Amino acid sequence: MANTPGKPQLVLVTFTVLLLASCHSDIRMSPSANNQPSPGQTLIGRWRQVGQAADEITMEFTNDGKLIYSVDTGDKIQVINMVYEVSGDQIVTDQPSHPQKAISKFYFEPSGILVVDHEGEKTRFMRQP
Repeated sequence: MANTPGKPQLVLVTFTVLLLASCHSDIRMSPSANNQPSPGQTLIGRWRQVGQAADEITMEFTNDGKLIYSVDTGDKIQVINMVYEVSGDQIVTDQPSHPQKAISKFYFEPSGILVVDHEGEKTRFMRQP
């Protein structure tokens, strides 16, 4: 099987975009639109992608502005260290080792599922213990 050097970069770019949906401080926001986070909801913590993903993807948002994005393909785990901040209903992410800011909208479903919307592509995450 041929090595596909483009795939890790594509995964990294996709991950960077998704990770831009994080918060910098406690990230408690008041609702101002239908999909705005409710008081007490926060991005801080570990989230696992739910739905049709082939790989297991997790994101961990820390309260000091770090985002750890992991992709477990079964054969290996790729970890991408990023930084993030939240502005309203947007997550702005950047990867210090490959600087390029990305912006994604986010909201919480009534069930507590985190939805990250990057350019119309929505990805859902469930909070992990």
